[in-house]
Amino acid sequence: CIDRNISLLGIQKLFEDADTHGSGYLDYLEFRVFCEELGLEYTPSEARRLFRLFDEGKTGGITFFEYCHTIFPDLDVEWLYDRGVVGVGLGGASGAASDTYPRMSAKPASQHGRHSAG
Repeated sequence: CIDRNISLLGIQKLFEDADTHGSGYLDYLEFRVFCEELGLEYTPSEARRLFRLFDEGKTGGITFFEYCHTIFPDLDVEWLYDRGVVGVGLGGASGAASDTYPRMSAKPASQHGRHSAG
């Protein structure tokens, strides 16, 4: 499982390593491999349900922001990105990112009122 004391750089690296296609989001198969590498074994139906939970925008892909929202719910990644603290060069290819949670190559909308870094 993921160490609760993982650094922000570690969080980004986990996602980048899981994004084997370099698209800026995790598709279902990348997500399955990611779970297996973390030692999480799910049936196909459980994995699909979990994938849908992560995929907040229902786009068929999990963006870095969606990944952070689910695994690290107290990390305000959009706030950090807006201030330049998070700035990984994830993907940028067209695909499953939603307008609500764009890929890291596009600046996300700020979330007002939430300023906690975790």
